[in-house]
Amino acid sequence: MPMIEFAFKHKLIKLQSDNYLDCSFFDNISFIYYLMVELSYLFGQFCIFADRSYEKSVIYWK
Repeated sequence: MPMIEFAFKHKLIKLQSDNYLDCSFFDNISFIYYLMVELSYLFGQFCIFADRSYEKSVIYWK
């Protein structure tokens, strides 16, 4: 299971429970951490893809 799915499931389970106000500070931090890790990974993949696309277009136009 990808990390972002785990993070959203973890957070949604916490929000849907009866005592969702008892969510600890560290649960919120772990959710934000997993979200940031996943988003930074996706951004890195996008940058690599964009760089390769740019290189191909430069080679094509030469």
